[in-house]
Amino acid sequence: MQVTLRRHTAADAPELVQMLHRCKNEIAVIDGWPAADASHSRERMLNDAFDARCHTYLVELDKQCAGFALVGHESFFGASVDAHIVLMLYIEAAQRGKRYGTSAATQLFALHPGHWEVATSAANVPATAFWRAVVSRITDGQYVERWSQNATFRGNVEIFQINAAAPQH
Repeated sequence: MQVTLRRHTAADAPELVQMLHRCKNEIAVIDGWPAADASHSRERMLNDAFDARCHTYLVELDKQCAGFALVGHESFFGASVDAHIVLMLYIEAAQRGKRYGTSAATQLFALHPGHWEVATSAANVPATAFWRAVVSRITDGQYVERWSQNATFRGNVEIFQINAAAPQH
């Protein structure tokens, strides 16, 4: 199957909203959020998905929607850092484990060369393993992992650079 990223359009909103809700429900279970916290987090993700400052992509498999990606620009380490941030890469459960997420991530990085940060909650062990493997492969191991903990986040942040010549790993 061919994996492609496509910028979302207004026509994609209903499908995107449904995926955002499924995604956040999964994260709520992993992180052990109370229902109220999960609801607040879903609202924030919805705002990010439709924020003009963010890049929102649909992940398609042979032109069928199978997930989404959100890219923001606010560094985890302060406004003085100009960074691309993976706010979320979500692949529908039925499509996981087939390297579609890896392909989507590689395409995402190629679309936005420069400084990148990818954060994963300490509780989301599969996501941490996924991002470590993807970032290590794409950067040939040339990345830094930092622990970050504050009132709203506790986990690892992968920090790396993608050159204008897109990674093809």
